[in-house]
This record gives sequence, C-alpha cells and structure tokens, in this order.
Amino acid sequence: MAFAPAAKLIRLKKNLSERDAPMEPFTDAESVSFDTEQFSDGRGIYFHHHQPKLMREPYHVHPSIEVNYLRDCQMTYSFSGSQVQVPPERLCIFWAVQPHRVIGVDGNGTTTNAYISLQEFWNWPLPKLFVEQLFQGCVLIADTPNASDNDLTSRWASERNLRDLPTNRVHVLEAQARIARLAMDGWSAVTEPRHHRTRQSLGGKTLYHFERMMRFVAANYTTDIGLTDVAKSTGVSPNYANTVFKKMLGTTVKVHLAEIRLTRARMLLLETDEPVINIALDSGFNSSSAFYDAFQQGVGTSPIKYRKQKGRTR
Repeated sequence: MAFAPAAKLIRLKKNLSERDAPMEPFTDAESVSFDTEQFSDGRGIYFHHHQPKLMREPYHVHPSIEVNYLRDCQMTYSFSGSQVQVPPERLCIFWAVQPHRVIGVDGNGTTTNAYISLQEFWNWPLPKLFVEQLFQGCVLIADTPNASDNDLTSRWASERNLRDLPTNRVHVLEAQARIARLAMDGWSAVTEPRHHRTRQSLGGKTLYHFERMMRFVAANYTTDIGLTDVAKSTGVSPNYANTVFKKMLGTTVKVHLAEIRLTRARMLLLETDEPVINIALDSGFNSSSAFYDAFQQGVGTSPIKYRKQKGRTR
C-alpha cells in the first residue's frame, strides 16, 4: 500500500473557495479542505464544518488550538495511539501539536471545528490550571452540555467563509468568551499530560517563529529534514530554534521530529503490510539502522517485534 507525502495527506479536497458565499449549515456534508497555513495564519480563528469520517491517512499535526463540537454523532480520536472518545454536544479542546486522527465515528451527524491561532490564544486571560493542562498536551472535554453551544457553533459554521477582519475579530471574541465559560463551568482532562512544562511569558516573535516552524515540520516531517532545515524555514539559527521548541514543548526539534515520525511508523506497522524498510523511509528516517535505533529507544522494542506483538507478521 503506497502513501502520499505528508504535505498532501494533511490536505483534504477543497470544494469552496474563500470567495464563495456562505452556505447554510447542516445540509449535505462537504469536503472542505484545510491545511497548516490556514490553521495558523495569524488571523485569529478559522472554522471547518463537515460530517466526520474515518481518517485512513497517518496522523497530522498543526500548531493551533483545536475546538470540536459534534451534533448527532460521537467520534473517537487517536492521539499518538491513545484513544479519546468525543461525545456529542460537549466542547472538546486540545493543542494540536500532538499527532492525531479520527479512527471511529458513531452516527451521521456533523462537527464544527474551530482552529485558533496560537498567537491569539496565548494571552487570553484564562485560569492557570486550564491553560497548563492544555499546553501540557491534555485533551479537555466539557463536563456538561451548554444549551447555547449549538446556536453559537451553527453561526460559526454558516459564517466560516467570511474572511473580513471585523467578522474575524467578533469570532475571536466569541471563542474567547466561550472557552472562558468552559473553564469556569467545568471540564475534565481525558488524557495524561505529555509535555511537562508550565506556561511562560513569551513574546509575539517566539510564537510566530514556533508556528512557522511547526507548519514546516507538519508538511515535511516524512522527508529527511533536521534541525538546520527547521530553523532555516523561518530564518532563525538552530540554537534559537531549539530554544523555542524547549520553551513550547519542553523538548528539542530532533526529539519532536523523532516522536511524530515514530507515531506515523507505528500506525503503518499496525495497519498496513508494507515492508519495514518502506515504512522507515515513508516516515522520514533516512536509513533502516536509524529507524531501528529510534524505534528501539522510543518504543522499547524492534519494529518487527512490535508488529508481531500487535498481530502483523510481515
């Protein structure tokens, strides 16, 4: 089974241009595309409305804050292999630097997703624990439904193609108020923290550079890129790039690349019959020896043993 490069995998077909008139929500399911440029273009917030479907492609990542609201269906995500069930009519929010994909959908409803720029979200006056849990990699879900969410997200869905600045600012304010309400009304972290760090005071340039580097990583991590390439993508030094990643993720560029490559490789080992060497190259490792070393260190066993333990034999 052949796989397209990650730059293509993180894009879905786009049926609507930005100049199309807004459509009424909740009619026929659409296949609106999205990519890492839209997720973090510095314009505050971006909406996507569709019928959720299984994602057969490998995990994708992007640097924005993602909010999901489902109607008449529930959905199961895999976050780097850990499963999370998102119930209907309860907001779900997470920092999407974690590799994630949809692996289960129950029902024929719709979801409205909001993607909030990291630069926008970072300085919102939200409770410390809520923010720390989010930036430590936890998936947060509202404890109870809120009757106003359907109306709010329906409006977001109907206005998702509006790109004028005044409307965008209103959307940002609405999202800020709703998430502040979520933090106050009650929420639960349904995954364990993955990044052991606390929120720091960061300048706008740091966030800007981090978002740009994460876009580059998301589009190119299956190729033979490293620290120098990631730094060059936003015109900074390798030392500075590592400093930014340590501040944001508590790890280095090299370690982050290894983590998302291993997440992709583990999925391909379990769900395809591709030879191990093909999976290694398709996941961004430049040799089988580099792949085996990284896999042994990150997973604790060899790729072949891992596949056999999970039921694959090739």
